[in-house]
Amino acid sequence: MTETTREIRLASRPEGEPVGENSRGSERRPARALPQGIDVYFDNVGGDQLEAALNRLNTFARVPLCGMVSAYNLEQPAPGPRNLASLLVNRATITGFIVTDHYDRFGEFIEEVGGHVRSGELGYRETVVDGIENMPQAFIGLMEGQNTGKMLVRVGPDPA
Repeated sequence: MTETTREIRLASRPEGEPVGENSRGSERRPARALPQGIDVYFDNVGGDQLEAALNRLNTFARVPLCGMVSAYNLEQPAPGPRNLASLLVNRATITGFIVTDHYDRFGEFIEEVGGHVRSGELGYRETVVDGIENMPQAFIGLMEGQNTGKMLVRVGPDPA
């Protein structure tokens, strides 16, 4: 297959839970969950999660990097991944980006992805905390990784 026609498959457990979710501190879980390795690893966490993923990269793997939430609250810079040699050996690439790099395509994204979300083909997870008075604790929870998916604070009744 060529690079442009390679199928990207999401790895999941039989119950449909994403691989790697809540796997903090476990370098072995990706090896068990992804015995065939990783072709694409979207990272917005960094830290131990990124290091564990680097150990499972396949040849010519790609790592789009759009965040480092594990380091946002640190008082001292965290040490970098100890296994960057995996990038060299596997001829893999990490490319950083931020959302504004592609803002000109936002409408196209909403049109294409919105249909997949509405049909249920593409799902997402979120943690909802009720009440504006709980916003500080929700933010702390976000920084400590207590959420699953997006952290939201509901400030009023759902209009739907």
